[in-house]
Amino acid sequence: LVHLTSLRESRSMEATTGPDGRFAIKTNFAGAPNESVDWTLEAKANNYQSLQVEGRKIITTDSDPVTTLQQHLEFSTI
Repeated sequence: LVHLTSLRESRSMEATTGPDGRFAIKTNFAGAPNESVDWTLEAKANNYQSLQVEGRKIITTDSDPVTTLQQHLEFSTI
């Protein structure tokens, strides 16, 4: 589950990983240069483990409207 929040809007999206554990979400999101977008990534494994990671991205320019967030998560074996 991915949550995106800015001064202009808030959105949550679900994703399922592929066989290699990776996923991608593409969305349009309102923002302007020098505004921040807060993001939260919630991941759940088949064995009911869960992780949550948060961050903030500052929109730097209106000439490049595409922003990529990459975050590595690793579940430990218990």
